[in-house]
Amino acid sequence: MRSPLLPTLLALCWPLAASAVDAPAGLYFQHHDWVVACDNTRTCRAAGYASGDDSTLSVLLTRAGGPNQAISGRMSLQPIDDQPQPKGALHLRIQQRDLGVLAPAREPGIHVLSAAQTSAVLSALVRDGGIAVVDGAGRAWPLSDKGAAAVLLKTDEFQGRVGTPGAVMRKGAAAESSVPAAVAKP
Repeated sequence: MRSPLLPTLLALCWPLAASAVDAPAGLYFQHHDWVVACDNTRTCRAAGYASGDDSTLSVLLTRAGGPNQAISGRMSLQPIDDQPQPKGALHLRIQQRDLGVLAPAREPGIHVLSAAQTSAVLSALVRDGGIAVVDGAGRAWPLSDKGAAAVLLKTDEFQGRVGTPGAVMRKGAAAESSVPAAVAKP
């Protein structure tokens, strides 16, 4: 089962990629349970999913192009048909450590991650996984980290962040100012 974030992700990226002049070509890359799409403004959106069909949990990580850009995160949990519905507040857990309640967004089933939660998710994706959303009744929906490292590395490469402190996968000492600037929307 795949979340509705993927069509949204692709719809946001490809029209921009088709219309820019003198802008980088877009990027689309999928590996296992993760996918990234980057547009011609150098903005990248990476989405990860649960590995089984019994969960509709997904995460969307977005980073604009250019130096010193933070990554924002959103989670989606929208059970379908006869799947159990979440009860009570949803908590983000990483390796059984509670990282707080997920803040609901305007859209049903969508939750905005705080900066601290986003940072913890990124750290878990590159190290040990163990990411899950848990409801008030104790039911857990795990997020797969299978393919995340490859997708996050592709994102860093596309945005020119490899070797900088802002890289997710291959940090280095190169100045953050060496990251190519974002390209204006056409």
